[in-house]
Amino acid sequence: VLFFAPISDIKNKLIYYKFLCPNNKILPKFNWLSYDIEKIIYLYNNLIKILLDYYNTSFIDNYNDLLGFIWHIFSISCSKLLA
Repeated sequence: VLFFAPISDIKNKLIYYKFLCPNNKILPKFNWLSYDIEKIIYLYNNLIKILLDYYNTSFIDNYNDLLGFIWHIFSISCSKLLA
């Protein structure tokens, strides 16, 4: 039996929380702009850790795909916010 993380559902939640546009454009989280750099990086790293820890405990078979997807979205979003 193979278990897969629902990447399309995660993508829809990222669109809902305004990390992505429906056309797959990655957005910075502008309401975090008032925080200092360390806090912003901490928040992004914490989101990555929470998502990956949640799905890693599920023993999913597409963990590497999920890791690449999550890392790509949040690292670009963080970079755009800090630029």
